[in-house]
Amino acid sequence: MKKPFLSLWIAYIIGIYLDYNYDIQEDTYIYLLGMIGAAFLGARILLNKTLYTLVLMLSLLMGGLFFNTDYMHGREDGFGEDVEIEVKVLRQKISDEEYERYIVEDLENREKLALTFYENIGLNVGDVLNASGELKAIGESRNPKLFSSRDYYRSLYVYGNMVASAKDIEVIEKGSLNYVERASLKFRNYVEKVLESSVSSEYQGILKSMVLGDSGYIEELSLERIRDLGLGHMIAVSGLHIGIVFGALFHCFRSLLEFHKRLAEFMGIALIWVYIALIGSPVSSIRAGIMISLLILSKLLHRRRDALNTVAFAGLSMLVAKPLWALSLGYQLSFAGVIALSVFRGKKLKSLFGIFLGLLPLNMYYFNTIPLVSLFTNLAVAPLLSLALLLSFGLLSLYGLSASLALLFGGIIDMIMASSSWIMDILESQHNPIYAKSPELLAMMVFYIILLVLAEIIDVERFGRKTMTVFVSYTVLSAGIMLSTPVEQSYISFIDVGQGDCAHIEVSGKNYMVDSGGSVYSDYDVGEHVVYPYLLKHGVDELDGFIVSHFDADHMKGFLYVMDHIEVKEIIIGYESPENELYLELLEKANANGTRVSVVENVEELRLDAENRMVFIPPKESDLKAGENNSSLVVLLESYGNTALFTGDIESEREMGLSELGLIRDVDMIKVPHHGSATSSTERFLEAVNPEIAIFQVGKNSFGHPNKDVLNRYDKLGSEIYRNDESGMVKLTLGRDMIEVWEYLEKKPGILESVLRHRWKLTATAIQSIIWIWMIYDVKRRAKNREEQLEDLDWTTESF
Repeated sequence: MKKPFLSLWIAYIIGIYLDYNYDIQEDTYIYLLGMIGAAFLGARILLNKTLYTLVLMLSLLMGGLFFNTDYMHGREDGFGEDVEIEVKVLRQKISDEEYERYIVEDLENREKLALTFYENIGLNVGDVLNASGELKAIGESRNPKLFSSRDYYRSLYVYGNMVASAKDIEVIEKGSLNYVERASLKFRNYVEKVLESSVSSEYQGILKSMVLGDSGYIEELSLERIRDLGLGHMIAVSGLHIGIVFGALFHCFRSLLEFHKRLAEFMGIALIWVYIALIGSPVSSIRAGIMISLLILSKLLHRRRDALNTVAFAGLSMLVAKPLWALSLGYQLSFAGVIALSVFRGKKLKSLFGIFLGLLPLNMYYFNTIPLVSLFTNLAVAPLLSLALLLSFGLLSLYGLSASLALLFGGIIDMIMASSSWIMDILESQHNPIYAKSPELLAMMVFYIILLVLAEIIDVERFGRKTMTVFVSYTVLSAGIMLSTPVEQSYISFIDVGQGDCAHIEVSGKNYMVDSGGSVYSDYDVGEHVVYPYLLKHGVDELDGFIVSHFDADHMKGFLYVMDHIEVKEIIIGYESPENELYLELLEKANANGTRVSVVENVEELRLDAENRMVFIPPKESDLKAGENNSSLVVLLESYGNTALFTGDIESEREMGLSELGLIRDVDMIKVPHHGSATSSTERFLEAVNPEIAIFQVGKNSFGHPNKDVLNRYDKLGSEIYRNDESGMVKLTLGRDMIEVWEYLEKKPGILESVLRHRWKLTATAIQSIIWIWMIYDVKRRAKNREEQLEDLDWTTESF
C-alpha cells in the first residue's frame, strides 16, 4: 500500500463514528477482536491483501473500543448528590457573565471535573482545596446539531461538574505545581508582562492568543469577527506557528551559533516540544509537532516523505493515545486544513482554495457560514499576522537584553497590527456573510470522498468496469423508485427549550413556529442560545408565520431575539395585550421589521394546500377575563389525514369551552396544555380529544409539572407519552395516515435498525456520490483519451 497509515486512520475514525452513533456494547468489541485474532492465524497462508483487510478491520474495531472505553469512563454514581472531595486546580477560570469555572483534578479518583461558582472566587492553577457541593453530570445537547457541553468537556477528558460557593471550599495549599506546571505558568506570565508593556492595548489580546494558543484573551465579539473572516487558525498554535518557531530556532543555532545542521535541527525540535508543553499542549500544536519531527526524522533516515501519509500517522497516533480528541473542534479543523494543504499542494492560490474546500464542511456544520472572504484575508492579512507573530517571539527573546530593541520591535508590531486591522475593516465592510445549514455527517463524508477522487488519492479506475456498472445500475434503479414515490410528509419538531413551549412546523414547503420558549426568572436568552441556532443549523432563514399562543415569557420571550436575525413574514396572535411589556416589545420589533401582525378574532382556517390546513381557535371575551393562560390561541393542524392540537396554557375552564364547541374530536397528537399542570387536561377534555400521542413540553421547574395525576390520565387513555425533559427534542413525521415519533435522546439505535430507518436518505446519498464520482471518472477518462490521441498524432507527424 502506498499510504498505509491513511487507510488505517480512516478505518479507526469509522470505528469511532459507529460507536458514537450506534449502540455497540463493549463485549461485542471483545468478541469481534477475538474472531479477528483467530482469522489472523488462518490468514498467514493466504494473500497479503487478506492480511491487510484484517488489519483494517482491527483498526476499525480498536477505534470503536478505545473511544467507547474513554467516553464511558469516570464515576458512575454520586451525580445529583452533595459530595466532599479534595481537588487540585489544573486550569484557571473560564469566565462568563454568570459564573466562573475551573478544570480540577479529583485527587482520590484521579479524574478531571469542572468546578463552577456563581460568584467571584479567584483561584489559581495549582491550588489544592477541599470542596463540597452538588456533583452534576455534564449536560448533553438536547436538540440536534446544537452545541454539546458533554462532548466538549469529554474532549478535555472532564467527566463531571461540581457546583459550589465560596463558603463550600477550604484552600489547603496554594500553588502546588510540578516542574512543568510551574514553568508553564512562568512562561505565560512572562508573555503577558512583555506584551502588555511593549504593545498597544488594543492588540495585546490577539497577540497573547497567537503566542499562547489561548483564545480566552480575546473578547467574544472580536473572536467572532476573526472567525467570520476565516482567520481562526491564526489564534490556534498550528503548523504555521510551529514552522515559524522552528525556522527561527534553526536559523539561530545554524547561523549565529554555527551548530552542525543535524544538531541545529534536533535542538530546534527539542525546543519545539518544550514550547508545546509550556503553552499547555493544545491539540493542533501536538499535530504540528509530530509532523515536523517526522520531517526531520525522514531526512535523517534518507526516506522520501509522503505528506498525506505523515498527516495520517500523526492523526492515528493522537487518536490511539486520546480517542476523545476526535470530538475536539481543534483536532478536526487542524487535520482537515493540513490534509487539504497536502492534497492541493502547488501555487499559493491553489493551496488557499484547497484549504477553503477542506474546511468548508466543518465551517458549515459548526459556524453555519461559507467564508468566501477567507480567500482574501488569508492572502492579505494572514502574512501580516505571521510577521507580527515572528516579531513577537523576537520581542520575547530581546526584552530582557535590550530595552531599545524591545521598544523598536513593539513599535513595528503595532504598525503591522494596525495595517492588518485596517485591511480586516475594509474586507468586513464589503463582506456579506453567506449562511448555510449544518450538513449531515454522511454528506460531509461524501464531500471528502469526492475531494480525494478529484485529487486522485482515490483512483476510481481501480474499481473496474463491472463494479461501476453495478453501481450505476443500482443508482438508476434507486433513483427511479425515489422519483416515482412523491414525498407527502410534514414535520413537527418540539424543540427542548427547558420549561417552556416551542414547536417548529414544516408543512407544504413552509415554516411555522408555535411559541418560542423563554426564561422567566433568569437572563438566559433561549432565543439566542437555542431557538435561533436551531433554525440556523436546520436551514430556516425565514418563517412564514410565528404563532403566539399567549404572552407569557416561557412561550414567546425567545422569539424577540429570533426576530432580529431572520425574516418573519407574519405574526399570528389571538388577542392584543397593550399592558404586557413582552407584547409591546414584540409589536415594536414587528413594526421595525415590516412584519405583518394578524389578530385572530373568530375561528379561522388557513388552507396551505389540498392536504394541509391550520384552524385557529381564539379566546372568547370570557376567556380573556380569566387570565393569560385561558387566553391562549389554540391551533389545530390537519396534515395528510393526521391531526395535531396545540393548546398553549389553557386550563379546565377553556378546555370545557373547546369541548362544547365541537371542533376538536379524536386528535392524533396533543401538545399537553400548560406543561401538564394539575389545572389542565381534565377527564372530560381528554375523552373528547382522545389523543394517541401526548407531548409534554416541560423542563426543570418548581411548579410540579407535569402533575402525576395528569400523567396517569393520559396513561389510562392509552396515549403514548413523550417529554422534553426526558427525550430532548421530539420530532413527529406526519405522512398519509401515519405518524412516526423520533426522540433525540433516545437510546442509540443498532446499526441495522438505523440503516432500515434511513434507507431512503442513505440511498439518496449513494446516488449523489456515485453520480459525482462517475462524472469525475468520465472527465478524467476523456482527458486521458485526448492526451493519448495527441501523443499518437505527434508520433505520426514526427515519423513523416
